[in-house]
Amino acid sequence: MSEVVLECKNLTKKVNKKKIVKNISFKLNKGDILGFIGPNGAGKTTIIKMILGLYNIDHGSVIINNYDLKKDHVKAIKEVGAIIENPDMYMYMSGLDNLKISAQIYNINKEKVEETIKLVGLENRINDKVSKYSLGMRQRLGIAQSIIHNPKIIILDEPTNGLDPEGIKELKQLLTKLSKKGMAIIVSSHILSELETFCNKICIINKGKLINYFTKEELLKLSHNQNYILKLDNTNLNKYIDNYKVIDKNHIKISIDKTLNNPLKSLIENNITIYEIKKEVLSLEDIFLKQVGGSTID
Repeated sequence: MSEVVLECKNLTKKVNKKKIVKNISFKLNKGDILGFIGPNGAGKTTIIKMILGLYNIDHGSVIINNYDLKKDHVKAIKEVGAIIENPDMYMYMSGLDNLKISAQIYNINKEKVEETIKLVGLENRINDKVSKYSLGMRQRLGIAQSIIHNPKIIILDEPTNGLDPEGIKELKQLLTKLSKKGMAIIVSSHILSELETFCNKICIINKGKLINYFTKEELLKLSHNQNYILKLDNTNLNKYIDNYKVIDKNHIKISIDKTLNNPLKSLIENNITIYEIKKEVLSLEDIFLKQVGGSTID
């Protein structure tokens, strides 16, 4: 059985008597990478700040490593690292000197500092001033600061903001490496395609509500649904089949499950030429839009 390192129960937050976070509940296990997805203003950052104790919890609880955040804040937060918005560092100092400041706070020895530098892949640039770092390098240094004390959980709020594709790739590789070492990770983003390839759990947040919570296996099942795209001569098929959707003048979408081989059979029996059949695969963005009632093909 997986070790639960974080459990949020019915988290609720009010601002001026209006609920902006509404009864959010989920669990995070050791080694999980949990993607928090949702549009800007969905409540992701507010939830993260509640987990970190930066915002008061109006209702509900946060349990970190079996400690209640309200009752044992110091013990609960001890093994958590986080970056909210941009990493906080001194630009005129070297990456090493910035990291040494974090190490001193936690009384971390030189060997652990060197190990962390190597883990985030900054060994060749650690003595350069941070002002000379790319945004991706600063993100990696920020992660080094947040994991220097070997926390069980790291929380990153919109860590891909401003990164180029190479920086995003490097960040994903680093987070995957950390999860394999047993760290549990929460990553929030409003750019859905950045999360679906490396998270093993997904939380969809919208208007302060948890719309749905998927494991990677469940997400895979949703993405591979029973819809098929057919390429035909024409799409005027009302007299042959029911329940289809016209995509364009040569393509339709139909659903085929265990009991519905009839649409294809009917088309073939009526001499409708089918040039191509493709199974529809939904992206995380498609699934998100379906979950929140946005515009996507039903």
